[in-house]
Formats: sequence, structure tokens, C-alpha cells
Amino acid sequence: MKVFISIILMCGSLLGQLIFEKSIQPAPIPEGAQFSEIAVSKFGDIYLIDSKFHEIYKVGNDGIVLKKNGGFGWNEGQFDTPTDISVSSGLELLVTDLNNHRIALYDRDLNYITVFPKNDDDRTIPFPLSIAATEIGEMFVLENENREVLKFNVLNDQTTPFAGFEYGKYSLLEPVKIRISSSGKLYVLEKTGKVLIFDRFGTFLTEMRAPEEGTAIGMTLIDENVLIFFNEKPGVVFYSKQIDEWYEPTQIGGNSDDKWIAGALHGSKIYLLTQTGSIIVCEVSELK
Repeated sequence: MKVFISIILMCGSLLGQLIFEKSIQPAPIPEGAQFSEIAVSKFGDIYLIDSKFHEIYKVGNDGIVLKKNGGFGWNEGQFDTPTDISVSSGLELLVTDLNNHRIALYDRDLNYITVFPKNDDDRTIPFPLSIAATEIGEMFVLENENREVLKFNVLNDQTTPFAGFEYGKYSLLEPVKIRISSSGKLYVLEKTGKVLIFDRFGTFLTEMRAPEEGTAIGMTLIDENVLIFFNEKPGVVFYSKQIDEWYEPTQIGGNSDDKWIAGALHGSKIYLLTQTGSIIVCEVSELK
């Protein structure tokens, strides 16, 4: 199904209007919690990363915190700087654990399962920044030491690196996030706002660059369209593949004063995490 931010087809300046549905305020949370990333499973489960206390949360659509897990440390079930979440299957939660050089695996109720790679595994993941996974056993990890993507295939135990220095002018310089589109293309965001696009086998396809100045901090895909978050307000730009243009999306209804820092798509809705920790839910309509 093709999805696209709700459009009012009156003139070009009205493109990209988000139709506000509701705001979710997670509670109870400890004072000082700093949510930095959001993911929503195909079952509607909402997951958040708290970068202050190195924890992950499961939150209901009413805002009630259903469970949290993690905490700072190096033991199993603990984190030293969790940075990203993937919930591709909806049954498992993959969390990048940056300074522990591993991926933590939880079930959908935040019960700890295991880590990857295990201590006896000769594979390594130096400083994993971001992760994208598929339902067919592929895991793509963006790592920050060699600045490349590591593709792990759990079915045949293969590891394939790509987008490193050998890619020349198409190599990664300051990567931030990796996301996979509904068609299987990999989008890698850099701090400059440049997005490099690869196929699932590591072949470079094309690139684009957001017009916003500042440091890019996050990215959400809506089909093949791209929403990029920057560190300065308003700090959000949207690329429409259909019209091949960048513009700033606007929210219709609700309080839109908070800066958006991350987002996740679920069905016909987009969940936008704000810097104050609230979650804005907006409607997405089908593009005819």
C-alpha cells in the first residue's frame, strides 16, 4: 500500500500537512528521562529509548508505561548508550547497544532474550549506531568505527559489509541512521542531511541531500518518501518522491510548538517523538 503524508491539493505551498489525532504523554517516568528514539510495531506496541538512564520502555496508546528494562551497565540486559530500535517482525525488539558493541534482543513485552554477537562469536559490531531488519532474517547494522553497514543473514550465518571507504565518493562519512523502505531499499542518513540509498545487497543506487542547515539527527520513511529531523527548530524537512521536492511539513491541530526529534510509521498513522518526551500522533492517508 502506498502511503503519504495527508495532502491538501490546493497549491504547492499546502503540501505536507499532518492531520493531528492525539498527543500521548508517557507516565510514570523518572525525573530527567530523555527519550531519544521511538518505534511502533505492526501490533501497535510503542517503544521508546531513554538515553539518560539507558533504558527501553513499552508504552500503551493511552501513555501508560507498561514496562521498562535495561539500565546502565555491561552485563546481559543492560546498556551503555542504546541508540536505536527495530521491530520488524513485531514479536522481537532489536536494540543497538553502542558502547557495549552489540545488539540486544527482547521479546515484545520487553523480556530480555539474548545479545548478538555472543561472547564466543568471532563476529564484531564496533559501535552500532542504528539498525534495520527484515522479516526474512536480514539485519542491517550501521556502525560508527569503520563507518559502514554490516549485513547479517541469520539463516546462512553470513556477514557482508558495504558502504565503507572502498565505495569512494559513495562511502559513508558521518552516518546517523539506517532505515529500510517497503520495497527493500536501504536509506542511510548522514549528519549533513545527505541520504545515500543502497539495495539490500549493498549496491549503491542514488543519493539526495536535504536543504535544511544544521545537524541531522533522525529519519523516518513513509514508503519511498523521507522525513528528516534536524537539531534546530523547526528542524524537519520532507522529501516527496512523487513530486521530487523538499518542503517543511506542518501540523494541523494540536500543539505543534515542540520540536520533533524522531518518528515511526504504523499503518495509516505517524508517531512523532518530541524533545519534551510527548508523542504526537498524526493521520496518514493513502496516495491515489
